[in-house]
Amino acid sequence: MSKLISYLNELDSNAELQSAHAEDAEASMRSFGLGDNEIAAVLSGDNTKIAEAAGVDDPEMIVRTPQVQQN
Repeated sequence: MSKLISYLNELDSNAELQSAHAEDAEASMRSFGLGDNEIAAVLSGDNTKIAEAAGVDDPEMIVRTPQVQQN
């Protein structure tokens, strides 16, 4: 499983990570060990970019939690 998928899964269920992500998403992702490409993909909010960064063929498989979605 990719590090990005692990982060998104953890973000879905970990209140501390949700809080850290809401406070400073980039720092939270860096602390988790994500790279520049993965961070940029998540911050873009684009499912296609997130899927590519995660190594997922179908962008529809990426379900973002409200904490991940960018305004």
